Amino acid sequence: MSQYLTIARPYAKAVFDNAVEQNQLDEWSAVLLALSTTSNEPKVCEMLQRPSTTDQTLIDLFCDVANLVATAEVAALGERFINFTKLLAEHKRFNCLADIAKLYHQMLISYKKITEVDVISAFEMNKAQTKKLQKALEEKFKSKIIMQHTLDKSLIGGLIVRTDKFVMDASLKGRLTRLETSLNS
Repeated sequence: MSQYLTIARPYAKAVFDNAVEQNQLDEWSAVLLALSTTSNEPKVCEMLQRPSTTDQTLIDLFCDVANLVATAEVAALGERFINFTKLLAEHKRFNCLADIAKLYHQMLISYKKITEVDVISAFEMNKAQTKKLQKALEEKFKSKIIMQHTLDKSLIGGLIVRTDKFVMDASLKGRLTRLETSLNS
C-alpha cells in the first residue's frame, strides 16, 4: 500500500460502515474499483497534481466515469455517492482512492469470511483436484476460499499456497532447497 494508507483508513471505514448499514456492500465495491482505476490513470494523476484543476472538475470527472462503468451501482447509492466524491474533493483526497478501495476490499472479504488464496503449481490442476484443494483449504481456514491459480514449471512438482498471512510450500523445488540447506548446515 502507498503513503496514503493512514489517510485512507477512515474513509474506507466510513464507506464500509455505511455499506453494511445500507446493505450495499457490492455496490460500493464496484464503485470504489471504478474510482480507484480512474485515479490511477496517468492523465488523471496529472490533473490531480495540477493546482488549477477545480474541485468541481474532479467531481464531474469521477462521477462521469463511475456512471459509465458502474451505472446501476451509482444509481443505487444515489446521494451517498455524490456526497462521497464531494468529500474527497473538499479534502483533496482523490489521490487516496487506490488505498481506500484496497482497505475497503480487505474489510469486505473479512466481513464475508472469505480468504483469498494464491495457488502456484508446477502443472495444470483438473477440476477434481481444484475442488479437493479448495475444500481442504476451506476446512483449514474455516472460511470461503477464492483461489487464484498460476503455473510455475520451475517448481518441478507440487504446489505453493499463499494467503496474506500464510505460506505453505509443498513443491519439489522447495523440498530440494530445504534439503540442500540442511545438508550444508
